[in-house]
Amino acid sequence: MATSRLRELGVEIPGPPIPDASDRLYELVEKRVGEAGAHSRYNALRRRLSSFLRALAVANAQAG
Repeated sequence: MATSRLRELGVEIPGPPIPDASDRLYELVEKRVGEAGAHSRYNALRRRLSSFLRALAVANAQAG
């Protein structure tokens, strides 16, 4: 889902991006927490990823 952005920020990601990563993540979450809780859990994971990407961008900017 964030392979391109992570690479832009200097994180080495092995292999090519995963096709349909968002859909695959949702399916994994749904299997783990069930259909009823999948949407909110999925969105929480996306928010954590966004937060991490923002923090990494700020750290990179401060580093030089």
